Amino acid sequence: TSSRLAAARAAADIADDETAAVIRRERDEAWLNHRADLKAETADAFAAALAKDDRVGAGRLAHAGELADLRAIKQKAAEIEAAAEHVSCQLTGVAERAEMASAEIKRMAGALLEDCQAQPIDLLIALLEERLSARADALAAWDDIMLAGARIERATAERERIHLGLASALRSVGIPLEADETVQAMVVAADLFLDRQAKVDAESAEALRSVAAKEEELAARRLSVEIAERRDDAWQAEVKETLKGTWLEDGIAGTGLGSVLDQLSDLSKALQDREAMRTRIDKM
Repeated sequence: TSSRLAAARAAADIADDETAAVIRRERDEAWLNHRADLKAETADAFAAALAKDDRVGAGRLAHAGELADLRAIKQKAAEIEAAAEHVSCQLTGVAERAEMASAEIKRMAGALLEDCQAQPIDLLIALLEERLSARADALAAWDDIMLAGARIERATAERERIHLGLASALRSVGIPLEADETVQAMVVAADLFLDRQAKVDAESAEALRSVAAKEEELAARRLSVEIAERRDDAWQAEVKETLKGTWLEDGIAGTGLGSVLDQLSDLSKALQDREAMRTRIDKM
């Protein structure tokens, strides 16, 4: 930008705003001096200053476009200088913060890097990261140890609960146990009891099946008895209906009924014999 500004001034041979302002002040001062003294020397000085100011003004007017470019270039240069100053301030602040961060890193890492404090900051950062990683691994391992310890405690408590429950269950079925009986011994005793219980359960199931079969047989026999009783009642009613109007209508004892039936059977046979005899006589 500075080179562009110098090139623009050289190409147009014009005075910039600052130069024109200086020439204008010189003219005004020459005029004030001339008014105060009214001498030939002051008049010549004022005339020279006036001519110079007129010449500069005419040149600036003739090169108004170049003057505008010159102003734009100067404004851009001022902006760039301001930006550069701002960046410089930022760089200074960054450097200060970096120095403070370096000091803070060294201070905070003193416990981890007490034997490496004289190393460069980048090496210190690498060492710090390495030792922090090792510390993180150690903390993770410690967490795993604590978790394993908690699991062991839970497993121990569960083992004790199982031990008490198994002992209570075995005592409830009449199996005696020693005060310091181990879980393994309890498991063996429980297995033996379960084997015996399985046999008992099988025998009980077989007995229940047998009872069920007997009950079914009894129910069938009861049904047969009921059917026989209904048939007997029907037969008795039929007999009464048959004997109605005879001398046996009033009924006979159950024991005498068999004798009557036998006599009736003999009578029927005698009647058949008589009828057969008549048939032979008729044929003779």
